[in-house]
Amino acid sequence: MREQIRKRRLLAILLSAGTTLAALFVAVHVEAVTTRTIDLDDASDFTDGELQETTISSLGEVRVGFEVRKVPIPDIAAVWSMAELGNGEWALGTGNQGKVYRVRGETVTPYAETGQLVVSALAKGEGGDLFAGTLPGAKIYRIRGEGQATELASLPNEAEHVWALVYDPRRRVLFAATGPSGTIFAVDATGHAEVYFDSEETHILSLALAPDGTLYAGTSPGAILLQIDGPGRARALVDFPGVEVKSIALRQAASAGSARPEVYAAVNEFDSPPTPPSASQAKAPPAPAAPAKASPPSTTANRPKPGKGSVWRVRADGSSERLLRNDEGHFTAIEVDASGVAYASAGSKGRVFSVDDERVVRVMLDVEERQVMAISLVGQTKAFATGDAGAFYRVGGSAPRTATYLSKVYDTAFVSSWGNLSWRGQGRLVFQTRTGNTEAPDATWSDWSAGLERPGRISSPPGRYLQFRAKWERDQSAVLRAVEVFYLNRNQRAIVTEVTVRNKALPTKLDDEAVAQASSSPPPRSAIFKIAWKVDNPDHDGLRYRLHFREEGEGEVWRPITRPQEVLTKTEYEWDTESVPAGYYVIKVSVTDERSNPAERVARHELVSPPALVDNDPPAISGLAASALRVSGRAVDGFSPIARLEYAVDGGLWEVVFPSDDLLDGREEAFAFDVAGDGLAPGSHVVTVRAFDEAGNQTTARAGVRAGGR
Repeated sequence: MREQIRKRRLLAILLSAGTTLAALFVAVHVEAVTTRTIDLDDASDFTDGELQETTISSLGEVRVGFEVRKVPIPDIAAVWSMAELGNGEWALGTGNQGKVYRVRGETVTPYAETGQLVVSALAKGEGGDLFAGTLPGAKIYRIRGEGQATELASLPNEAEHVWALVYDPRRRVLFAATGPSGTIFAVDATGHAEVYFDSEETHILSLALAPDGTLYAGTSPGAILLQIDGPGRARALVDFPGVEVKSIALRQAASAGSARPEVYAAVNEFDSPPTPPSASQAKAPPAPAAPAKASPPSTTANRPKPGKGSVWRVRADGSSERLLRNDEGHFTAIEVDASGVAYASAGSKGRVFSVDDERVVRVMLDVEERQVMAISLVGQTKAFATGDAGAFYRVGGSAPRTATYLSKVYDTAFVSSWGNLSWRGQGRLVFQTRTGNTEAPDATWSDWSAGLERPGRISSPPGRYLQFRAKWERDQSAVLRAVEVFYLNRNQRAIVTEVTVRNKALPTKLDDEAVAQASSSPPPRSAIFKIAWKVDNPDHDGLRYRLHFREEGEGEVWRPITRPQEVLTKTEYEWDTESVPAGYYVIKVSVTDERSNPAERVARHELVSPPALVDNDPPAISGLAASALRVSGRAVDGFSPIARLEYAVDGGLWEVVFPSDDLLDGREEAFAFDVAGDGLAPGSHVVTVRAFDEAGNQTTARAGVRAGGR
């Protein structure tokens, strides 16, 4: 039977509450050594791979995506904000040095300095003005010309953080969303700041301005979407489940005559509340850019772990629905185009998702940086910027030249030989594989194989790990829907690691209770020995055991305990030694995986136990003599130490007797004792002496004594 290695992670695509991108769980079932497969045949199976100018949809399709061109920003931990300047130029607000950079072509240069820690928000004004909001300190700067930055306003009312800016050309004011007092300010051209709306929330994180001048705002920690119709006039549209409305975007409603737009919101949940950068960090030296996919620098988000993000749509009639849920990370920004496709950037795994009105989800972009912090994907010129580390990407412009899907590294548990690689889809694709024996590809791995243009045998050498990639070299319209890789593990030998042999009558452990019981009663006797063993079975093959015994020092002559036709699969066995001569014996446990493998592939191992004493012969009592009330004699055993001596008078209760030297420490023990005369009637009596050896075997002998009188 063919065994499959499958990821079973739920990607709930059309839930009534929305679409979920759930966590991946890889279930590797390893049993007999047989042909196995690695299967990718739905969206969840493809999600852990890397998209290089390709996209994955919740329909389980991988297609050519956007062309992206990276423009690195040296020594910048994160890009917090972004604004288009025109003519293909962009302004980038960064941390940890509070600088604004300008992107021209493929070059990034410093544009303006604020002297603050983070430029958290950028907004275009009139006449080419660029406004920059900062934190901590809640200052707003106006940047003109070739980067001349002047402080426009230092916001009052305990404001410390500027989270969002939006310019209203009708009122000719700049709206600033702030925290931790949850206030929106209106700042005029002179820098005069007035409170436009003072909420009961701690932070106003996001703003969007409708064409009619209505302002929409998202809060934290209540995750409330506000509609603000004028100074001090607001109403809550939705109280979302979560702790923040991180970003909002507007789309004019499709219904005729509707003046209100649809609002799309990126709403996040966190186990612990996000912590904004503090003023003390502004005095710290700049932090170097962190490695891609590593933990974020402190100013990127100050979050102990990624949260969970959702994309919500609020219709013009006030009804709301969740379109997308991402359990693997929070969202940092959102946009929506005229057709209703929403784009949401993620704060983990460096991805941008899209979701349409039918709730079809796509991973649109996938980059090496861990966080996508700002996006602009719905205009003529498309771009996005990242954190951890800071970078700028241009999107589109020409067809992708290197569209590739790179799979995750698959662990087959052991060194494997490879069979065929096949796929399902449409169009012409080229597949390559590489293999190795380290968890991450390195110099010890094989090179990428020659391309497979049709399903066929994998030419990469045997190895434990495999990775494949699919390339859209010949056909930009090709679609990939499923991949199957066949392989066979090298057989792994099962190892017997421990063998124990004990008399069934003996306790399994010598605790205080067992010791006390043993000292107050005769040793138990049984001819049954329990043999038990432990086995390391790395590939979980079906195993068969065989047991043999021989006397210690007998050489290599092994005698069977199990019958030839007996198929023993348990790791314990009861051995009846009643007919086995007394002596020290060793037990050999042999294991094979013949139940799961053909004869030529069967692996074997065996382990011999420590010697165990088999003694079913009773001791003997010799030289038993009696004089008046004194009885003496000798107890002797051929193999086991004498363990206990007792006597009884006329069939009465047994009384313990100590040997002459008081120690029961040998196979021969002399004894002499006086029969208690009190209570004995005058005359002759029969004294029975009983001796036990350590194996519980016993013997008795009798002697006559005379008490009192004549």
